[in-house]
Amino acid sequence: MLQPEAINNVIPILEEAGIDSLEFLLESEQELLEGVDIKPHVALKITSAAVSYKQQVLKEPDISQNQYIQQSAPLMKSQDKPNYYGGNQKPYSNQIEQPKAIPQTQVREKFVAPSSLQYIQPRSIQQQGTAQYLIYESFQDKGSEYKMSKTRLNENDFIGLISNIKAKDKAKLQVVGYYGDFNQCLIYAQAFLQAENMPNPLIKFDEGLIAFKNKDKIAFIYKIDPTVYFLREQQRNAVESSQVSTYIRYIIDACEIVIIVPPKGLRVRNDNTTPYQEQMNSGYILEEVQFSQDDSNRIQKISGAIGLIRNLNLKQYNAFKDNSKHFPSAQFKYAGKKELIQIKFSNDIINGQKWWQTNYYSYEQLKSEVIAIWPLFSQKFQNIKHGQNLKSNIDFLLRGFVPKNKINDFEKIAQKSYDQYIKEYVQLEDEIKKEESQVFEKLFKEFFEKLQEFSCSVFVKNKEEIKQENDAKKSSWLPNIFGGQKKADCTKKCGLYDFKKFQLNFKKYIIKIENTQEGGSKLMSINWELFEKCYRQFYGEDDKNNSFTLHQNQQQNITVLIEKLQQDFLSYNKQQIAKFLDLRKKTINNVFKDIEPLINKYRNNQEITVEIRFISANVMVDTLKQELDWSVQNSQINVLKYQFDNSEEHGNNIVMSQMHFITEQSGFIVFQDSPQDKSTLYFFNYMKRDSEVFKKLSIQLDKNSLFAFDSDTKRIFYCDNKDKIAALSTFDKEGNILETNEIQLYNQNIENQSIQNIVDAIILPKHNKVIILNEKNFIFELCLQDKKYYITIAFSKGNAYQGELKKFYVQPQNGGNKFFKIQSTSDGSKIALQTENSLDIFDNNWERIKALPLKKDFIFFKIFADKMHHFVIIFHQGSTECFQIGFLAKKSLSYKHEEYRNTRGEGNPILNFLYDAFKKYGPHSDFLGCPSKTQVIFSDENNPQNATILASYFKLLNIKSSVNFQIEKPEKLKQPNFINNWLSIIDPIVLEMILLSRVPLHLATIENSTLIPLQNGKNISEIIAENKRADKGGKQFGVKDVIPLVEFGLYEKLMASIQQSMKVVCIVGRQSSGKSYGLNRIFGTRFNVAATRCTDGIWMSVVAVYYEKQKPQYFLVMDCEGLFSERRNEDEEIKLCLVLSAISDMMILNQDLSFNRNLNQLFHKFSENAGRIQGDKLFKGKLMMLIRDVRADEAGPAYQELKSNMEQLQISKQDKFFGAVFQGQLIGQCLSYFQQKIFNQEIQFVREHYFLSSQYLLQNRWDNGKDLVDSLKVVLTQVFLNDGSNIDDRKFNLQCEDFRKSCQESFYSGGEFLKVKDLKNLSTIKIQLEIEGKMINFEVDQSEIQLDEIEKNSQQPQISERVFQVFENFAGKKTDENQVTWHKALVKFIDSLLDHRAKLVMEIFLQKMPNDGKFENTVILNKSELEEFTKTYLEEMKFCNKLCKNCKRTCALKNKHSVNCKCKTNHKCYKVCQKSKNCRDQGFKCDINFGHDGEHSCSDGNHNCIEQCQIPECTFICQHEIGHADKHKCGNQHACPKKCQDSKCERTCMFEYDAPHDQHLCGEEKCIHQCSLCDRRCMFPNHLHQELIQKKDSKNLEFRQEDGKVEQLNFHICENDHQCKNECQINGVCDKKYESIEGTWKNEKGETKYKQFKQKVGKNQCQIRIQKYKQQHNGSHNCGKPKHDCDQKCPECSGLCSKEYGHQGLHSTNSHVNKMNCVMISKNNEDKILINENGNIREYKQGGICEAEQCSLSCQRRGRSHVHLKKCQGGDQCQEVKNKAVAKHSTQEYAKFKGQKFDEMLCQSYWNSLGWELPLDESQLKLVHSCNYQCTHESHAEDKQYCDQQKWHDGKHSFKCEHADKIEEDVSAQDYEVIA
Repeated sequence: MLQPEAINNVIPILEEAGIDSLEFLLESEQELLEGVDIKPHVALKITSAAVSYKQQVLKEPDISQNQYIQQSAPLMKSQDKPNYYGGNQKPYSNQIEQPKAIPQTQVREKFVAPSSLQYIQPRSIQQQGTAQYLIYESFQDKGSEYKMSKTRLNENDFIGLISNIKAKDKAKLQVVGYYGDFNQCLIYAQAFLQAENMPNPLIKFDEGLIAFKNKDKIAFIYKIDPTVYFLREQQRNAVESSQVSTYIRYIIDACEIVIIVPPKGLRVRNDNTTPYQEQMNSGYILEEVQFSQDDSNRIQKISGAIGLIRNLNLKQYNAFKDNSKHFPSAQFKYAGKKELIQIKFSNDIINGQKWWQTNYYSYEQLKSEVIAIWPLFSQKFQNIKHGQNLKSNIDFLLRGFVPKNKINDFEKIAQKSYDQYIKEYVQLEDEIKKEESQVFEKLFKEFFEKLQEFSCSVFVKNKEEIKQENDAKKSSWLPNIFGGQKKADCTKKCGLYDFKKFQLNFKKYIIKIENTQEGGSKLMSINWELFEKCYRQFYGEDDKNNSFTLHQNQQQNITVLIEKLQQDFLSYNKQQIAKFLDLRKKTINNVFKDIEPLINKYRNNQEITVEIRFISANVMVDTLKQELDWSVQNSQINVLKYQFDNSEEHGNNIVMSQMHFITEQSGFIVFQDSPQDKSTLYFFNYMKRDSEVFKKLSIQLDKNSLFAFDSDTKRIFYCDNKDKIAALSTFDKEGNILETNEIQLYNQNIENQSIQNIVDAIILPKHNKVIILNEKNFIFELCLQDKKYYITIAFSKGNAYQGELKKFYVQPQNGGNKFFKIQSTSDGSKIALQTENSLDIFDNNWERIKALPLKKDFIFFKIFADKMHHFVIIFHQGSTECFQIGFLAKKSLSYKHEEYRNTRGEGNPILNFLYDAFKKYGPHSDFLGCPSKTQVIFSDENNPQNATILASYFKLLNIKSSVNFQIEKPEKLKQPNFINNWLSIIDPIVLEMILLSRVPLHLATIENSTLIPLQNGKNISEIIAENKRADKGGKQFGVKDVIPLVEFGLYEKLMASIQQSMKVVCIVGRQSSGKSYGLNRIFGTRFNVAATRCTDGIWMSVVAVYYEKQKPQYFLVMDCEGLFSERRNEDEEIKLCLVLSAISDMMILNQDLSFNRNLNQLFHKFSENAGRIQGDKLFKGKLMMLIRDVRADEAGPAYQELKSNMEQLQISKQDKFFGAVFQGQLIGQCLSYFQQKIFNQEIQFVREHYFLSSQYLLQNRWDNGKDLVDSLKVVLTQVFLNDGSNIDDRKFNLQCEDFRKSCQESFYSGGEFLKVKDLKNLSTIKIQLEIEGKMINFEVDQSEIQLDEIEKNSQQPQISERVFQVFENFAGKKTDENQVTWHKALVKFIDSLLDHRAKLVMEIFLQKMPNDGKFENTVILNKSELEEFTKTYLEEMKFCNKLCKNCKRTCALKNKHSVNCKCKTNHKCYKVCQKSKNCRDQGFKCDINFGHDGEHSCSDGNHNCIEQCQIPECTFICQHEIGHADKHKCGNQHACPKKCQDSKCERTCMFEYDAPHDQHLCGEEKCIHQCSLCDRRCMFPNHLHQELIQKKDSKNLEFRQEDGKVEQLNFHICENDHQCKNECQINGVCDKKYESIEGTWKNEKGETKYKQFKQKVGKNQCQIRIQKYKQQHNGSHNCGKPKHDCDQKCPECSGLCSKEYGHQGLHSTNSHVNKMNCVMISKNNEDKILINENGNIREYKQGGICEAEQCSLSCQRRGRSHVHLKKCQGGDQCQEVKNKAVAKHSTQEYAKFKGQKFDEMLCQSYWNSLGWELPLDESQLKLVHSCNYQCTHESHAEDKQYCDQQKWHDGKHSFKCEHADKIEEDVSAQDYEVIA
C-alpha cells in the first residue's frame, strides 16, 4: 500500500509538471505512464492513491504483515507440487515488462556486498485484512505481427495472492465468482468475505479479473464496461468484447458458485428467443448510385459537433498541411529518469581517512567535502615532492563529470585556476615577507631587552673558556626546551646556552605544534638571520660563540620570556596561516564556480520523450439523401511514443513543427530544436512495433526550416532560410530518401521580385508544382518538369485591355492583411490562404472562390477529404465550423440486407455470455481439479424479467447438465452466511495451478520468414537486430547470445522446479479447423478460440492433469497458428512444425479426410528439414491424425482412407518424415461433430488412453521440467538462427555456463548456495592467528560473508566492510602498537578465507558436473574459467609482502601495485626513547621511522646533535648524540629519488641516496609487464626482463621450470595455462549459419518480394590449452569439434556442402542460397526475361545476375524437361559425345557469351557433372527428365496429358490419350541460368 509520505512526494511532482488534474492523468492511463519503470496498472495504483489522499478520502492503510521471504513453505508435498518461485529466486520484480537487451559483452552489474539482507514484500493493496490483486487483465498486443486483444496474467499480483495464501497455510479455500454490475458485485463480495470495509479498487483497468481475499475466502470479480451486457440496439455505443465469455470461464474454472448481478438499465427480450437457435442467413445487395456534381466550386456549411473532445484544450493540438483527418498533439517530457553520476574514489583522496575504503561520490558530495577539507591541506594545491598540484588533482577528481565535448574547456579552467592560485600565493607570500621583518624585529628586540636583565656580565667575558671546559656537560636547570652548560664560579650559578641549540629546539617545538595542526598545515619558519642580527645588537658583533649567559635564579622568568616569544610567534603565524587558508578556500570555491557550468551531475541519458495523441474529424455522408454530418472525436490511432537520442544535445523547447500522413498508417514528422538549433526529419509508421514506429532520416536543417510533402509523387520540398538552401527529394514507401536535387531559389530575380525568406510552402497535389509564400506576401509557383524547374509569380487573369491580358497578383482582399498559411485539397483543385481575418479559397487559376471569415479567437484550420468530398474545418476557441468545398467522385454504392422473418433473437445477454463460456471451451475441466458443476445464483436486483421467464430462458440455453440455476433476492445475497462454509471449496494448490494455466503465453512469432522466440511474450527481434548491427566485424551473434533473451515467464519458473516427468503435446492443422478448441477440450487449456484467425505463431500453456488418484501429470501444451494460409509461405510453416515436432511427445495433426497437395508437400519438406536440428531427445514423438467431424459409422472407411493416403506417400517416397520425425508410428483417431453428446466421451478417451496411460508416450524423455525448458529455448534459438549444431552440446554448454556463473555470483554474495552437504570443504572455516603474541581462533561461515568485486586499477585490495567487520570482531581494532602483527594477521585471514572460498566454490561446481566424459571439453573449459575467475580475485586481493619505502612496516597496498610501497601510516616508531632516564620516565616516543637501526631516540629529551641531516632535501635533525664524530644523519631511510630504470615501472630507486650504485632498481624482483597472452603480469624473476629482451641477452633470459627444463623466455608470460585464441586450422568448416530475409526485386513493373539467404561461415576458436611458460601449443589449432563440414561450394550459388569433410561421392546441401554466380539467358536471345513464381513477376535483362533465384527452387520452377547450359569443352569432352541420352550440343550463340559453345544437359546429369547431387528429391527426378511435349486437345484443359517418355527419346511422342487430331506443343522452360 502506498505510504502517506510517498503520496506527499507524488503530488508536488505532478503539480510542478503542470498536471493539476490528476483525474485526467488517470484517464490517460497507458499513454502517460508507459514510460515509467513500472507497469502502467502499478503506476496507476500510486497516482490513484495520490488522488484519494489529496481528496482526504484515503486513510493510512494497514500494511500486510506477511512478507514474502526468499524461501516459501510449499503447500503440497515436493513430489506433487514444485515451489517454482521459492529457493534463491526472487518471486517477482517490479520492473516493467520490457524485453531485456543483451549487453555488448556479457558482463553483469558490479556486485557490492550489502550491509544486510532485505526481504521482498509482495505488492498487494490491503485494507483491514482484505487484499486485492489484479490477476488477469486485457490489453492490445502491439508486439506481434497481428494486433490482437489478449489477456495477460499479472505476475506480481498472482504471486502476491499465492504468497498470501501460503502465509496463512490454509488447507482449503472458499472461492466465489461474480460478474455483472461491478459496484454491486463489490457489495455482495463484502458480505461473503465478511469484511468490515471493502476496499475500492485502486487498480485502474478497463477489463480484467480482480481477486479480493480475506482470511480463507476469495472473491473473484470480473470487471468490464456494463454496456457490454446491453442489447445492441439499446445503446449505439455499447461496448463489445470477445473476451467476456473467456473471463467468465476463468471464474467457472476456479469457482463452484458464480453470482450474476445484472447492471442497471439492462433490458431483455421476453419472447424467449436466443441467439443460438438455428437461423437462415440473410442476403446482401449492392447498387450503384449516380449523383451529380452541381458545382465543383460550391462551398456549403454542414452541421456537426466537436463531440467527445469539447472539454479538451484545442490549443494543444495542431492542424498540419496534409489532407488527413487527424489533429496531433505532441507532449514532450523532459523530466525522465535522472541517473546520478557517481564515481568511486579512495577515501584518503577526498578526506585522508580510511585508505582501504572506497566510496561512490556524486558531484555534490565531492564538492561539499572538497570545499570543506581540501583548503586544510596545502599539498592538495601544490605538492612539488609528488608532482601534484591543483590542476592535476581537480582533473583527477572531476574529469569523470565533464562531457567529452567540454574537456578542453575544463582543462583550460583547471589550468587557469592553478595559475591564478600560484600568482596570488606568490603575491601573498611577498606581502607577508615584507610585513614579517617588522613584526619579528619588534618581537626579537623585546625578547633580548628582557633577556639582558637575566644575563651574567662576568660570564659573558669568559664564554670561550667556559665552553672549552664544559663542552660535553649538560645543564638541567635551564627551561626544558633548552639544554646548555654551567659555570660554578658565578655566585648566581650562570649557565651558557648555545644559540644554535636554541634555534634547533625552537624548530622542534614548532614541528611539535605543526603535528597538532588540522590538515598538517605548515607554520612559518622563524627569521633566524634577523634573530641573530638582534642578538648581536645586544651581545656585540665580536661574540663568536653565539651563546647566551643566563643566571640560574632567573629560570622562571626566562621560561616565561621564552614562552611569550613562542606565543607571540604562534599568534602571528596563526594570522598568516589564516590568510593562506582563505586563499585556498577562495580558490577552491572559484574552481567549482567556474567548472560547474561544464559539469554533468546526471548521466546524459535523461530521457526526452514525446507522446503524440490524436483527435480525428469524421464526416458521415448519406449519398442518397445528400445529407452530411460531422464530428471531431478521439482518434483510434494509438499514442505514438518516441525517445530522443540522448547522445545528442537537444534544445530545451523541442516542437513538432510538421506532421504529414502519406498513407493511413505512415508519414513524416519534423521535430524542431532536436538536436539543438536544428530541425530533423523522421518517418513514422504506427502499425509497426513500438521500437520501429519512428525512423530518423538524414535530413537535418536549421530549426526554423520549412518542409512540404506530396504523397502521390513521393516528394519532399524543404528550405532553410538561414543557410539559403532549398531542395527537392524523393522517397520510397518506407520513407527512405532516394534522390535529392538542390534548387536555386533564393535571391533569384523573378519579375523584379526575389525570395529572401520563405514564410510557407506546399507541394500542390496532382499539379507538379510548389506554391511558395515569401516575406513580402507574394505567391510564387515553382513548376517542376522532370529534373528541370522554373519559377513564376502567381496571378489571376483579368479582362483583356487593348489586346493584352492584365495580371493581378494574388493578394488578400483587405490590403492591410497578410497571408500566413497555405493549404490545398488532396487533388490540388482548391488552395486556401489564411489571413488575419479570413480564409481565402482559390481555384487553380487563382480566382478567389470564397473568403470564410475568421474570428479573433481563431486557432487553426484543416483541409481533409473522405472518398468523395473535400472539407475544411475552422477551429475557434468557442466554436467550430465545417464546410464542404467540392467533390471527388460522381457515383457511389448503396446496400441493403434481404432479411427473413425469423430474425435472430438476443434474449438475455448477461446469461448468453455464460452459455458462450461453455460453448467456447466445453464442459467442466474437472480433471484439472476444477469444479465438476457450477451453481449460478442470479441476483434479482435490477433484473428486467420475472423469475419464471428468466428460468424458462435459462432452460432454452440447454446447459442444465453443467449448471444449477437459482434466483435470489439481493437482501439474501448480502447476508454474511448466505454461502455455507462447506460450499465452493477448493484446494489452494489446485487453485494456484488453475489460475496459472488459464492464460497461455506467446512463445514465438513469425516475421519476414523468420521464427522469432519471445521474451515473456514480448518481441525481441529489435534487440537482436541491434546487437547484430553492433557486431561489426567482431564475433558472430550466435545461440549463446540469443538464449539469455528467451524467457517463458512464470511458466519457466514452474517448469524449472518440476522434478518429475513432463509430457509435451502440440497441434497443427489448417486455419480455423478447431485446433485450439481441441486442445482446450483435451487438456483444459484456454487457448483463444474463434471462427477466424486467432493464433499467431506458437503459444504455450502448462497444466497438471489428475488421473485415477495419482500424482498430477504435467503437460506442456503448444498451440500453433493455422497452416496452408496465404499469409504464410512454405519455409515459415516448416519452421513452426520443426520446433513443435522436435520437442513434442505427441504431435496432433488436426485434419479432415482429404490429403491435399499442401499436406503432402508439408510431409515432404518435413523429411528434408528434420536434420536441421539434431539431438538425442529430439524427434522422439508420435504423430496423431485427429480426423474431425466423422460419425462412428464412418470411422472404418475413414481409417481405410488414411491408410490409403499413407501408402500413396510410400509409393511416391514422400514418407521419410514418418520414420525420421515420428518414429514410424502414426495414431489415427476420429472425432464426431463437437456438438454431439458422444464427442465428450471421445475427448475423454483420447485424454486417458493416449496421453495419461503409459502405452503411447515415452516415460522418461523429459524427466524434469528444467531439461525441457533448456531444450525448448535452444531449439527455438537454433531455428531462429538456422543453426544446425547438436542441441545436446548447446544445452549442456548453456547449463554448464549458467551454473558456472551461479558459482561466480555466489563467490561474491555467499548465501545458502555455499551450504552443500557431503563436501570435503564445508562452508565453515577455522583459522588461528597471532597478534602481539596472543593466539586468536577464528571460525567463519562462508555463507555469511559477502565480498566486493575488485577494481583492477585500484592500488589496494577491495576488502568488503563485512570482511573487516568479521575480522575486527575477533582481532579488535588496529593501533599504532599492534599495527605490524595486526596487519600480518589480516593478510593471513584474507588469504585463508579466500583460498577456502575458492576451493569450496570449485567443489560445488564439480559436484554438479557429469563424469561420463561426453562433455569433458565443456566441463574443462568452464572449470578453467572458474579457476581463472577465482585466481584473478585472489591475486587482486593479496597484499604486498614488501616493506614500506619510508619505514620497515609492511606495505598496505595490494600485490603487484605500480607505485612505491606504502604502509599508510605516518611511519613513526612510537617506541619509548631509550636515550635517558628522563625520556623513559616522561614516556617520550621515538620519532625515527619504524624499523630504524640503533637505540630509540626522541627529539624531546635534549640529548641529540643539533645539526641538520646532511642528506640533501632532508629537513630532519641529526639523531646522534652531541659531539659525535660521524656524519650527521637523522636515522631515517634516504632512498635515491631516481625512477626505476624499467620502462614501465613507476617506482623509485631502492638504494640509499649516498650509497654507490650504477643501476636504479626499485626492489621489485619480478617483471611487471603484461603477459603476452592475457592481462596478468609476467612471471619472469628478473625485474629488468624487458631490458633483457631488448638487449637479446640470451643467457639472462634463461628460466628453469619446475621440471628442471630450461627455456629462454624472450617474451612476457605469466605462470598460468592459457586458452588458445587462434582460429581452428582443421580442414573443413567449423561453423556455418544461414539467415533468410525478405529481399525486394525492382524493375519497371514494380517491386516483388523474394527470399534472400545469407550464409555466414566461420572458424571456431581453438580449444587447446597453451601450457604455462609457452606462447603456443604443439600441433594445429583445433576447435574440438569431432567432425567438420565439407568446404566445397555449389558452383551456382556458393552454398556449402553439408556433408562431412573428406566424404566420398558427390557434394550435397539442403541450404542452397541465392544464385549470385549465375546470369540469366533467354532461350531465344530476347532482351527481357519474365519469371513468374506463384504470381510474383520478376523481370530480368539478358545477362542479368540471378539474384532472386535459388538452385532448388529454380529447378522446381523450370520443372518438366528443363535443361542446363554448360560450356562445351569440345572433342571427346563434349557432353553429347560422352552420353547423348542426357546431353545435346547446342549450336545456338547467346548474346552474353559470344563465340562460346554450350552443351544442353538434363538436370541430374548437369549437377552430377559439377560434382553435386541434384538439388531436388527423388520424387521430382522423373518429372524433370520427362519429355516436354503435351497434347493440346481441348479435352485436356484441366487434366494435361504429356508424352510419357524421357526427354530426347527416339521415335514419336507417346500419349495415353487417343486423339486423331492431337497437336503437340513444347512446354519446356524458355530461360537458362548459366554460371558466369
